Amino acid sequence: MNKMHSIRIHVKSFEKRLLEKAILTLQKMWSTAAQKSQTNGRLVFENAKLEYLPTTHQKYTVLRSPHIDKKSREQFQLTRFHSCFSARIYYAPSFFFHFLKFTSFFGVQIKMSVKNLSYYTMQTLEPSQRVQQSNS
Repeated sequence: MNKMHSIRIHVKSFEKRLLEKAILTLQKMWSTAAQKSQTNGRLVFENAKLEYLPTTHQKYTVLRSPHIDKKSREQFQLTRFHSCFSARIYYAPSFFFHFLKFTSFFGVQIKMSVKNLSYYTMQTLEPSQRVQQSNS
């Protein structure tokens, strides 16, 4: 039975162009890794899916002068752009991780989560049945 790993890469940035550049790099790495794995005669990588998540805005108001003129204020806004790159890999995902390890992304925060998907039966066993199965 093949082991399947589900990978989700969350990418965050304050600038849209840096986010797009990082996503383009991730997609190129994914397609390169998929081509390398297909040369061995087995399909290891499934198609990746890219989702753009909603942007978040934080607004700040700062007083210009600490003494008088409270009506004189400046307003600032932080905008964060988010996206999620998700895919599935059969066998070991170390080939794709090797690409990620030696790639630098500037101005972008990357958070990666890997889940190992496996098959299980929905049958529930009583504790006494579990002991009997483990002894046999």
